[in-house]
Amino acid sequence: SSKTVSVNGNTQTSTAQSQYYGSSALFDGSGDYLQIGQTSDLNFGTGDFTIESFFYVSDTSNSDQALIASGTASFASGAITFKAWNTFYGNEVVVQPYDYNSGGTPIVRSGRIASNKWHHVAYTRSGNDHMLFIDGELKDTTTSSISINFNDNNYTMIGYSNLDSSNGYMDGFISNLRIVKGTALYTSDFTPPTRALT
Repeated sequence: SSKTVSVNGNTQTSTAQSQYYGSSALFDGSGDYLQIGQTSDLNFGTGDFTIESFFYVSDTSNSDQALIASGTASFASGAITFKAWNTFYGNEVVVQPYDYNSGGTPIVRSGRIASNKWHHVAYTRSGNDHMLFIDGELKDTTTSSISINFNDNNYTMIGYSNLDSSNGYMDGFISNLRIVKGTALYTSDFTPPTRALT
């Protein structure tokens, strides 16, 4: 359903890089992000879901560049960040919870990826199986009953994780970010979409 999205910093549409439409969302790595206000639609609990997007990391200086993250100022059960670039785990895509029980250990990791290149990423959950795909290839699967709430009575950020401070800003481009609640669209290797996501 439709959501109000607030623009922060100088996040902008750019024609410098694109997958579709001839443009994409540009984040410059400092102060740029999009924000979705409070909504229970982004609280998945233990249900199935799919989060997918195209992304392009153009500068790797920031160590924890978020694709989408819970907007919380403190550790909270269910709060989570989906990072397009994480140097601590070796230049990987990681999905990382922020609750005291897990200690922040990633749920799934991609293995090393390349910067300055478009990638398709998908994080899906089917039952308690969490799966991470890069460019259609299943990279990691974990079984966990963790509850996931991107919005948890607060807000959701695209292109930034405030739990990672200044290192959490995306420095690059995001295109076709899609969230499907209630369905794991991918559970095995697949051919990445070749047209704009609907």
